[in-house]
Amino acid sequence: MVYRSGMGVQAKYDPKEDRMLLSLEYGDGSTRIFWLTRRQWIGMMHEMAALKLVPKDEAATEPPKKSAPKPLPPQPSATMVESVKLRKQDQGARVVFSVGEEQGVGVTLAGDGLAGFHRLLEQQAERAGWDPRAGIERLNAGVVARNLMRKARGE
Repeated sequence: MVYRSGMGVQAKYDPKEDRMLLSLEYGDGSTRIFWLTRRQWIGMMHEMAALKLVPKDEAATEPPKKSAPKPLPPQPSATMVESVKLRKQDQGARVVFSVGEEQGVGVTLAGDGLAGFHRLLEQQAERAGWDPRAGIERLNAGVVARNLMRKARGE
């Protein structure tokens, strides 16, 4: 699936589960729904910044108007994501969600869709009250610490 601004991807926060519900709508009319943890969600933002997929001016958005999030109704068709992989491509990026024994389910982000997806990640994290900038700083600190440990071990 190629994501372009305004089509195919929606997200909603569930405060009861402290997870994000991500819906991918494919061109053939099929839909896949996933639960992502806070770490996975902010991790996608971190990877997009690390791979320099979004210009700095695109990364700074106005915080959305806050309203208390309400628990979502049960989502029996939603699958818990085990891991998220982001790969840079010539004209954008590919995000692959690994779920169980099934081969990864992905979305290709190109052009406006890439910036739109990043805005979606940032806005939903803010609405959830997750403080994405602090989360990204923690992830950056973890990367630095791992690199220092590798260097100390002589790797």
